[in-house]
Amino acid sequence: MKRIICLLLLLPIVFSLSSCNNPVTEKSDGEPEKSQTQSEKQEKHLKMLIDGKEFDVLLEDNETAEVFEKSLPMSLLMSELNGNEKYHYLDYALPNNEQSVVTVKKGDIMLYGDRCIVVFYKSFVTAYKYTKIGHIENTDQLEEAVGDENIIIEFTY
Repeated sequence: MKRIICLLLLLPIVFSLSSCNNPVTEKSDGEPEKSQTQSEKQEKHLKMLIDGKEFDVLLEDNETAEVFEKSLPMSLLMSELNGNEKYHYLDYALPNNEQSVVTVKKGDIMLYGDRCIVVFYKSFVTAYKYTKIGHIENTDQLEEAVGDENIIIEFTY
């Protein structure tokens, strides 16, 4: 009799523990929602400042972006090139994984080689290879902000 009572008391505990591994939770509106697992990464954002104008940057999910983020905050004197990009050579190398991008998009932030940070303010087709770092989400005033001269760009949290 004692064993049956013990089993009856343990059953609710066993069922409640088995539900802890369930990856589905419920949102406040009653709809099921997947809970985030450790393998899923959260989006990482940072700010880019040009002459007082703030731009939101969404970082890529790669080693280059992680190391770049750990270097923040930083201010870079960026040189003009080709009427579509600003660039700066770092004193140190970043991990890279260059790939053909074919189309560079306005707002892309990439690494050329292992030391050159490039901010693109116009879209164009290219045969060059880059490692993606991030992308500026609000590019409406980007071209106006960078102008056609060398500028200081600040990257921060």
